[in-house]
Formats: sequence, structure tokens, C-alpha cells
Amino acid sequence: MSEYQILHFGPVNAAAVNKRYDASVDINGRPVQLDLHFDNPQAAPGADTLINQFLEKAASYDGTIRAAITEDFDSDGEAVDFVRFFLEDLRPRELKQLLGHQEEVKSVPQQLLNKLELVRIGIYADDKNGFFAVYDYTLLINDRPSSQVLAVEVDDNGSVLSIAWEN
Repeated sequence: MSEYQILHFGPVNAAAVNKRYDASVDINGRPVQLDLHFDNPQAAPGADTLINQFLEKAASYDGTIRAAITEDFDSDGEAVDFVRFFLEDLRPRELKQLLGHQEEVKSVPQQLLNKLELVRIGIYADDKNGFFAVYDYTLLINDRPSSQVLAVEVDDNGSVLSIAWEN
């Protein structure tokens, strides 16, 4: 049986894949959790090529995704509710600590949006729901990721399909 070499994950037996594989990668100077999921017991032919091509470009999609989050925020989408949650939930001292030196040109909600950190990329190699990966962004409260995330679904080319606030 064939063995795939998947970037960051190592060898994967294509004839008998696990449901989940875990790895970590450094993006923009921060560790990001990677998880690779298979629904089927066998990997599709060529899945390794598709996954590896995506992983080679995964970090470069971050800027496009952040722009989509900003656009979602500007059009009163899920990002607005996400930011409102933190504005209501954080104590003034925590908010000040999170924001650091405030930029007077940007509103506090926009500053919070700029503090989003990419913490996870989940890759769904054979998902039938129309997306290929999910990028999870959150705020770091006291240097720890919040359980509240903006989950951004993308296709295998990194194009944003949807943005959802999840817990």
C-alpha cells in the first residue's frame, strides 16, 4: 500500500488513514496547531498532493483571511458579535492589557479585531460540506487563547467561504 508524505505531519498510510493527525507550525512568529482529518478509511488518490500544496501556502492565506474578517466586521457580520462579546466580557484592566498602547486613529472594536491571533488550522481532506480547511482566530487573554473563536472556512485555494463565531 502507498504511504503519503504530508508536510508537517510526516508519513500517512493512504490505505488505512487515521481519522485525525496533529502537528504544529510557526506562522508569523507564533505556534499554530494543525490538524488533518479524514472521514473515509482510505485517502483519495492524489490527496497528498492537494494537502501538501495547501500546506505550502497556508501561511500566505492569513492576510486574505484577515481582510475578509475586517470586511465581515465592516458589514456587521459575525465579527461584530465576536468583538462585542469581548467588549462586554473583559474588565477595563484586561482590555487595556490586551490592547496595550491604544491607537487613537482606530476605534476600540477595530483595535480588538487587529489583536486576533491565528491559533489553529484544521484541514478536512475529504469533507463533503464544500470547504477544505478552517482557520480559527481568537484573542489571547493573559497570553492564553480564548475559547471564543472566529472560524473561517476556506476552499483548497484559500478563498474564504464563510465566517462563524464559535465557542
